[in-house]
Amino acid sequence: MMNTNIVFLPIVLSTSEGLSIGECSGVKDMAFVAHEDDDLLFMNPDLTSIIRGGHCVRIVYLTAGDGDMGVSYWLGRENGEKAAYAYIAGVNNSWDDTTFQLSGHKIKISTLNENPKVSLVFLRLPDGIDQYRTVTLKQLWDGQSSTKITSVDGINSFNKSELINILIDLMTDFHSTSIRMQDPDPMNFDHQDHINAAKFTDVAQNNYLNSHTVTRYRDYNIQDEASNLSEAESRDKLQTFLTYAAYDSQLTNPGDEYYKWTSREYFVIDPDQGGSIGQNADGRLEVFIIGANSSSLRNIFQTAPSGSWSDWGNLGGKIAATPVVARNQDGRLEAFIRGTDHVLYHTWQTIPNGNWSGGGSLGGIIASDPVVASNQDGRLEVFARGTDNYLYHRWQISATGDLSDWSSLSGLSFTANPAAARNADGRLEVFVRDEHKSLQAIYQLSPNTNSWSDWENLGGAFISDPMVASNADGSLEVFVRGTDNTLNHVFQLVPNGIWSDWENLGGIFSYNPIVARNEDGRLEVFVHGIDGNLMNIYQTMGTWSGWGNLGGILHQLSGLCLILMVFLRHSCEVMTTTYIKSHK
Repeated sequence: MMNTNIVFLPIVLSTSEGLSIGECSGVKDMAFVAHEDDDLLFMNPDLTSIIRGGHCVRIVYLTAGDGDMGVSYWLGRENGEKAAYAYIAGVNNSWDDTTFQLSGHKIKISTLNENPKVSLVFLRLPDGIDQYRTVTLKQLWDGQSSTKITSVDGINSFNKSELINILIDLMTDFHSTSIRMQDPDPMNFDHQDHINAAKFTDVAQNNYLNSHTVTRYRDYNIQDEASNLSEAESRDKLQTFLTYAAYDSQLTNPGDEYYKWTSREYFVIDPDQGGSIGQNADGRLEVFIIGANSSSLRNIFQTAPSGSWSDWGNLGGKIAATPVVARNQDGRLEAFIRGTDHVLYHTWQTIPNGNWSGGGSLGGIIASDPVVASNQDGRLEVFARGTDNYLYHRWQISATGDLSDWSSLSGLSFTANPAAARNADGRLEVFVRDEHKSLQAIYQLSPNTNSWSDWENLGGAFISDPMVASNADGSLEVFVRGTDNTLNHVFQLVPNGIWSDWENLGGIFSYNPIVARNEDGRLEVFVHGIDGNLMNIYQTMGTWSGWGNLGGILHQLSGLCLILMVFLRHSCEVMTTTYIKSHK
């Protein structure tokens, strides 16, 4: 089975004018970095793509990157960033520089006049070379200093909690739907400012109440990886950086590492990131996950039903969320992916059991992972959360055919990722977590139609994505991680019927649970225990077993590990180590 690369083309959106602080429609991307130039070196070409695609983008620089070299140097770096973003946006380098009050602090912001969707925030904290600093981001994070960190312009001072709170306030003010940040826990060497800026940002985004996606980028250590950008991307990224460098007096002759960074972009794997498994028409399983470093779509498949496995394949693309896969009525597998530009993409087998297409865009801007379900007549239907936090869907107009336009199932604002399943009578049902952490459901009034019920509140209180499975009799059952980190579930009392009260199945775990159905029809739930082991619980004659410990010590790749251990029965450590070595 040969694989071809997916070519994902960005959707160009129209821009709007007259944007003020906190006012911007659609996707609102924020990037938080330690120094002026970190964004250009380590978050590009993503930032370039989303700006040219019409997104609202705000970059927050925690430090002045001053190097203790005075006002003219760090102001030059700020001016370099302005020139670089004017180049990216393709407009004149003209900015509106203002100061606004936020939680008792004066915040410096620059807005691009000819494209006000682009803005830069400068907190101007001292950078972190300890030998000439009394307080650095690292010292502030570690609690090594009882004093506050003061900006190099003398305007603002923060203790640890105040800095976290101002980052939360900046996210809230912008109504951010996407947070981009550096690596808080690098696998290899990195600058302490990068690490600690990321730690502050990570705590802030975890306490930021609005629904949002998170993308983490690797920094200095990407120079040891293979170049993974196209020639055109590398050339454009280098030109962006050189536009900045003309204003940075320390970069009159950039070292070789800068040219390495401009030909690479690598992501940090989300520890909750999993994958999807599809079954080919001939019975062979095929697994789809995000690439360990390059964030492209990767696949591996059985060479024969229940047989050995192929090498890992690369289907290309740049994806930001767990891929989902479903089988078309004619047996062809089809995968759906949210790109790093928040657009929904898909790729499909050209024939059952065969090669993969080049893929394409399904448009729209989505704020969650997509989910896919199959109607009773075999037509696939895709669901995702929009930037307004309402549920949207597209469906095949005919089996294996083109998809409809996006349509909203409005009436409820929700968070996290949706889940979808088919009832015993053929009606699709979608489950979401609302803003009060309760489970809400909406369902087709009859199979294969676009007539939907009102939202139904099923109660509960949980902090994970909902996970839904079908029992042997066709009744649906939903599993969640409760606010106390234990497993909770609710289920239909009869197929297609009313729902039970919530029941607590105990256990203490992190990340989302995974639910699978055994060959005899019994459901089994697998979770990442707080001790790092794989835990399971399963149905036994109308009730549930106690918790079992399957060992394994799940590490940073927990979502991938769960997929490998639960469904493929392979050692997590062996499979992920082989995977990383093969696909750096």
